[in-house]
Amino acid sequence: MNFRILAIICLYAACVLLIAVPTAYAAALYQMDEVVVTATRTEKALVDVPVRTEVVSRDQIERSHASNLKQALEAVPGVMLKRIHGKSGYSVWLEGMDSDRVLVLLNGEPISASTGFSVDLTQISAMEIERIEIIKGASSALYGSAAMGGVINVISRRNEKPLALSVTLDGGSWGDDNLDGGDAIAQRHVGTQVATQQGKWNALAVINVRESDGYDLDKRTFSSQGNSGTKFNVHTRIGYRPDEHSEIYLSPKYYREDIQNQFATPAPGTPSGEVRKNKNELAKRTSISVGGHSKLKEESQLSGFIIVENFTDETQQDVIATSAIDQSRYAEIDITKVELQWDQPISDNQILTSGVAYSEESLNQTQQTFQGPSLVTFSEIQGKAARENSELFIQNDIFINNNVELLLGARAQNDSDFGGHFAPKVNLLYSPFWFESAETRLRTGIGTGYRVPNLKERFFVFDHTALGYKVLGNTDLKPEQSTNVQLGLEVVSAKQRFDINLFYNDIDQLIETDSAPVQNESGILIFKYINVAKATTYGLDLAWSRALDDRWSASSGYTFLSAKDRQTKNRLPDRPEHQLKAELRFDYQPWKLDIALVGIYQSEEYIDLANTIKSPGWTTWDLKITQKTTQHLSVFFGIDNITNEHRLKFDGTDNRPDEGQFVYAGIKLVN
Repeated sequence: MNFRILAIICLYAACVLLIAVPTAYAAALYQMDEVVVTATRTEKALVDVPVRTEVVSRDQIERSHASNLKQALEAVPGVMLKRIHGKSGYSVWLEGMDSDRVLVLLNGEPISASTGFSVDLTQISAMEIERIEIIKGASSALYGSAAMGGVINVISRRNEKPLALSVTLDGGSWGDDNLDGGDAIAQRHVGTQVATQQGKWNALAVINVRESDGYDLDKRTFSSQGNSGTKFNVHTRIGYRPDEHSEIYLSPKYYREDIQNQFATPAPGTPSGEVRKNKNELAKRTSISVGGHSKLKEESQLSGFIIVENFTDETQQDVIATSAIDQSRYAEIDITKVELQWDQPISDNQILTSGVAYSEESLNQTQQTFQGPSLVTFSEIQGKAARENSELFIQNDIFINNNVELLLGARAQNDSDFGGHFAPKVNLLYSPFWFESAETRLRTGIGTGYRVPNLKERFFVFDHTALGYKVLGNTDLKPEQSTNVQLGLEVVSAKQRFDINLFYNDIDQLIETDSAPVQNESGILIFKYINVAKATTYGLDLAWSRALDDRWSASSGYTFLSAKDRQTKNRLPDRPEHQLKAELRFDYQPWKLDIALVGIYQSEEYIDLANTIKSPGWTTWDLKITQKTTQHLSVFFGIDNITNEHRLKFDGTDNRPDEGQFVYAGIKLVN
């Protein structure tokens, strides 16, 4: 760790100590008995979970004006949100691990990817979220190979009313960056949630519609950056509770996006020197899940679910000067997942959790293109690709005494293409009584991770010519293996929280994208998935928050990340070394007024494994204002990216924010 890093950490700690002075007016920010479920898949108070768990509360989500899961996670320290290759959505990275290694759940059920194999967080409505539970690192045996980097579990709101209704309307503008210019409302959002509880039956329906006219960060060129079009999703759930300890449910979901943007490819010798095109994309996802839980005799519980999903994605490249579609690509992904879990107390101080999981998926991708005057259709992956995976998991939660809890676990899996693997985990929680008014927790854990290449990485072709690059699959990829170590200290009271966590990941055969210059097309960068023989990510998360008086509160978080290829000593791409997040909040209850200023800083990062292309660092500031006018109605206003910080290159080599300054306003109605 160099002197600059040490200086940043010392400065951060000094600021915390100077500000964290006692005050008689501090409001209660933390409910120390808040119950979470993700760490052990059993209900525990947040401060007592043996695996470090971070929570985003409903109050935090509402005051951030979040309309989707991506916006709800923006202020969480150590969380990186990255634009999905060639898509309008975002994925989540944890501890230097990308989205393919972060498992996203909804009430414990895996959310399947709708963009190839990365979960688009913008497709998950914030209206239905009660809280978000976050586990970083491969420290839990209860989650499979997709959780090498961690777990994001979205917990839905529970309705106890005969009828509950919530409606949100909002819209905003990028100003001069609007695709058509001017100050029109270039982005519009309508969200509705209806829930009912009638005797033993309950039902939920969440509908979201988002429309955008798109934005253009460089009007000197024909190409635009922000997609225009519509995104629509609906989530429904019907449940039946025969008694207070049991429930069965049926949950159909549907998502559709129909988006467009314009781009140009070089064409020397033509009057404009380029060929102008539209890129059209129509994606659909249909899924249905059936599940439930039931408490059996002697306090044991059986739970499980089945998910069946179909995802289709059709993209077109349409030359504006001609009447025909010059190229179209069609991909279809089918996924089935089944999981069964049994929780059984085996003594007064031990709870045994065990289960089985099975999944299968298939991918088919075809392309239509003109070869001379003829329209030719061919498979891009030589037929249909498929794989199956079976897993067994077991965990023993042992309460050694009032101060020490030991969590032992293991997961075994067998993949149809790559064979079997066994991954053990161990976590230890020590709860010393150091302070009378605060809870102190020391946590440590070590676990092994294992992930086979998914079908996207092996076979998929991401043709992002509209953005100046393509990403090609690689059938020769090998499985990844990792060792993860966590060590943390947390001190929590009703008025403030301080948390420091050290992490280390030793990874073999890490799968990354890298430029493939021998395959470069004219004006197009070609990237390909490859294995990095040995890689390491390590660093620390610091987080602090406190109520300063009855009106003001502050929070901040700093993350240091070192991510390197151990053979070349180069930094791994797309991973900034420093990240700093801070929020200052003013909450004046007599006026029911809430104002927050949120800042995010990320340092520069490399784009390629050779460390020859570097993306600059950046800083953004957001302003959030909420005014509750009545018991049922509130209005809100905000400015995202006040300083208009955004990327200036559009070829995949600039990772600064994709959007410039965005001004918005909206209303929210609840019954």
